Amino acid sequence: MKRIAKYIFCFVALAGLSMPFPAAAQSCDTMLGSFNNFFLTNTDPAAVPVLDSTIVTNRADGAYASYSEGAPNGIITGSGTVQPAELHYHPAQQVRTWNGFVLWTTPAYAEGTMSSYFSDRRYQPQNNKGFFYSWAPFNSDNVDQITVRIYLTQGQLGWFSAPINPGEVSIVLNSWGNTQLSFQGSCQNGLLTGYLQSPPTNVWTAFVISLTESFDFHIQ
Repeated sequence: MKRIAKYIFCFVALAGLSMPFPAAAQSCDTMLGSFNNFFLTNTDPAAVPVLDSTIVTNRADGAYASYSEGAPNGIITGSGTVQPAELHYHPAQQVRTWNGFVLWTTPAYAEGTMSSYFSDRRYQPQNNKGFFYSWAPFNSDNVDQITVRIYLTQGQLGWFSAPINPGEVSIVLNSWGNTQLSFQGSCQNGLLTGYLQSPPTNVWTAFVISLTESFDFHIQ
């Protein structure tokens, strides 16, 4: 009986290697799959497809909220207009052996750099309304830089790495020693949302990410 049980266990383990990745965020398959098709079907070098994106966050303890967009600090591209970040496409890649056997397929993703503004970083605006202290939130002279990667398809980054599902988000805090955060997002009503506990306080933070199809036009 023990030998039979051992064989059954080995069969199940081997079968698991050939099974499709578990879709932990099925709600992102449709939305992000559509974005992936947008990149694959637009190949004009004069009009590079991108995803315009903005991110807002809020901490559970109310310590601060943040807003991230594309225009770096000091670069103004439009008066009073939102400047979404351009997330650029990196297609899925098959990793093969020397004889062509597919070991795994890396997921497609969109990535870009953003500037983050924080509500607890105060400043005194020119129109200070009679107040002579820093009362206004989101100081544009004190922003952070982050790199955001959003996975659009299922895949795997290495032989022993865990499967990645559409909607997984990776954020690198460029201004804080390149600390990396990640969470599995979900998609609903055209928004990508998620939660994570960020160090050192590990207070829960909510993320709401907008993604819109756009083009980066190049004059040839």
